[in-house]
Amino acid sequence: MPWEPSFLVALATALGGGTMRDVLLSRRPFYWAQHQDYVIVIFIMAIFAPFLLRTTTCLFDQRAMLIADAIGLGLFSISGTSIALDADMPAFTAAMMGVVTGVFGSIMRDVLCNDVPLILRDSRLLRGCASRVAGCISDSTGWGCKGCTTC
Repeated sequence: MPWEPSFLVALATALGGGTMRDVLLSRRPFYWAQHQDYVIVIFIMAIFAPFLLRTTTCLFDQRAMLIADAIGLGLFSISGTSIALDADMPAFTAAMMGVVTGVFGSIMRDVLCNDVPLILRDSRLLRGCASRVAGCISDSTGWGCKGCTTC
């Protein structure tokens, strides 16, 4: 794959969830528009991605991609929920903004690559990660059940 489509897919994946969250929360300007370093890093990585992918495709299997996707889902869900809570959103709305932040970028990636979105397939690993994140958030915000052993 040439670097241009790699850049488009990487940009949509990296910034899609946060941008959608910011649109829904009416936050302007978008974080990535103010901090162009993210776009520059994605651009540089997209140039080298085709070479890197050719060498690492043999080393990593589909499970490694699932694990990476699950880690990203968890981290971006936490950050999205935190940003929504900082914007004084109710707890349930903040949790949904976390889900949007975590999931929307990968949905955009899969749609651009003409694939069924990974989160919509049978991905127990992703669902498990999402439920753990939800448990951690509910414990840390105080609106979940007390004494949960999720985290």
